[in-house]
Amino acid sequence: MKKVKQNNPKGITLIALVITIILLLILAGVSIAMLTGENGILTKATNTKEDTQKVGTKEKLELAVAGYQIEKNTGNIDMVEYLKDTEKSGLEGIEIVSENGENIIGKYEGYTFIIDEKGKINIGHNLVKNGLLEEKNNTNFSDMQYNEQGKYLTMQSNNRKIHIVPDEYIEIDSSKEYFQSITAKANNTDSKIYIGLQEYDVDKRSINPFNYMYIDGSLTYLEQDLNNGDTDVYLNDVSGFKKENTEIYQRGFIFWNYKDSKGYQYPELTYSRNQYPSNGNNIFEESGIESENNTIHLNEPWKYGKIEKGTKLSQRNSGATYNYGLLYGKNLSTNWKNYRNKISGVIDTGAYSFIKFRPGTKYVRPMIIFNYNQTIDTTIDVKDIIFMEV
Repeated sequence: MKKVKQNNPKGITLIALVITIILLLILAGVSIAMLTGENGILTKATNTKEDTQKVGTKEKLELAVAGYQIEKNTGNIDMVEYLKDTEKSGLEGIEIVSENGENIIGKYEGYTFIIDEKGKINIGHNLVKNGLLEEKNNTNFSDMQYNEQGKYLTMQSNNRKIHIVPDEYIEIDSSKEYFQSITAKANNTDSKIYIGLQEYDVDKRSINPFNYMYIDGSLTYLEQDLNNGDTDVYLNDVSGFKKENTEIYQRGFIFWNYKDSKGYQYPELTYSRNQYPSNGNNIFEESGIESENNTIHLNEPWKYGKIEKGTKLSQRNSGATYNYGLLYGKNLSTNWKNYRNKISGVIDTGAYSFIKFRPGTKYVRPMIIFNYNQTIDTTIDVKDIIFMEV
């Protein structure tokens, strides 16, 4: 009788072992991601601990300020003196960095805080390196000079507009809320100053109005490929371009097909660097828009490379060059004055805002445009440069 050949049990065991190892590796990868990823258990636990600590520190400061309000009704006492008095305030180890009558800025339990004239407190980790001039020099502010006697940064200009930003970029999460503050003064009250934020994308490219601003209702798409040398652009609908719209600063296109260096393509009506022309000229005129055949006649032949049929685009728009949330084209006082602002969320309307981040923002730097109108012998002094999550 012929014997039936049996399968090799060792072979089955080896295959099972390999499969088991693969499954264990997959489970291990999933577990590590669950523990340490951006939304992982350990990350969330760390964030929760940080939030709890910050809330606790803020409550201590709020109790101290409330105690001061009661104390000052019974006698003439300075808030700074009260806060430094551990027995009265209960704040051991508090450091007062600056106070100018409008606010008090300091450090407590590892946090930076600012108490405004109404007693309201903002607290967090200052993300501006050397923002409170802790290093007693111009580290991170190489364009400015450090005044050792006055403990502030200074710059002089003579008939010249100057753009000032720190050396280092600050990475942000645009879904969170941030507090920005700066204390400044100038010797010339005729000099126009802009203070706020300069925003950058993931590739640290400055985000300008043309990169996200558009005319509402102008969204359409190409009906034909657009090639170099073409003088007509064929669209599905030109009605949004035909409007006699006083909002339009320069007639041009913003194409919603931009991919960053990491391969991410931004959704339509958010952020794009594919906007034309790059200069301030009109790429077409109102008279070049033909509603009958939905075409736009260009002022000169297209020279920006092929753009495929079906690509979505809008009439671009323009607005404030940067986020001037602290000071917009005004004069500085000759005395120290604090300017502050809160920023949260992302602009989603194609407009500009000083209280929201621009689409695509990944990094920011505090920014000053100094002596915009180019006056003679103008000096700006700044200190207490704060940008923190609150």
